[in-house]
Amino acid sequence: MQFQNLIEIEKIKSLNTDVLIFFTPGGWGHVTLKEESYAKSLLEGIKKSLKKWKYNTTVISYPRTKHGILGKLKSLKEIFSFRSESKKLADLIENILICFKKIKIILIGYSLGGAFVNEVMKKIKMKNRVYGIEAGTPFFYKILKSKNVLFLDNDGKDALAGGDIKKLSFIGILGILKLIFLLKLIRLQISKAFHFKEHEYFWKNPETRSKVLSFIKEKII
Repeated sequence: MQFQNLIEIEKIKSLNTDVLIFFTPGGWGHVTLKEESYAKSLLEGIKKSLKKWKYNTTVISYPRTKHGILGKLKSLKEIFSFRSESKKLADLIENILICFKKIKIILIGYSLGGAFVNEVMKKIKMKNRVYGIEAGTPFFYKILKSKNVLFLDNDGKDALAGGDIKKLSFIGILGILKLIFLLKLIRLQISKAFHFKEHEYFWKNPETRSKVLSFIKEKII
């Protein structure tokens, strides 16, 4: 479900949901759930686990920006704070908490989406029913220290989350070489040229799955 379908809080009444999940992608922030590659299985695993535990769940895809040049320019403008967009979502969530006394909310963000979740969580005052799962939040963002936030970094293997400058430099040089030699040959996307497997968060990873399940059991169940 796209976020735009839930702008009117009244519409949530018809969902009959126990847990509301907001998912925000990495990159420019406008990739749909269908197109998302590196954290979608994490989201699906959480959904299936909640269903197994008899919780009705609704997933809302929350794009931080719109497609096109203007959307990307806006993304660049807010890349270090997400000031206006994070406040917008934080205000909506607080209104939901006021209107619906039993609904619990999980914010899931991947990479820059994790940084966005971090900023939203900072702005929410009523955190007793709101939980954040940040997968691969870049190291240059100050992570919110909160019992309601789970930070994933693939057990220190994710160089972007851990700030491994030497490894990031190597990935950067390799990405530039890929673009030079492969861009025209296979129409390589810039984002894929600089991507590395340790920055992927899949449910099949036992360490990731174990941490997320423990977090959900403690906070939701």
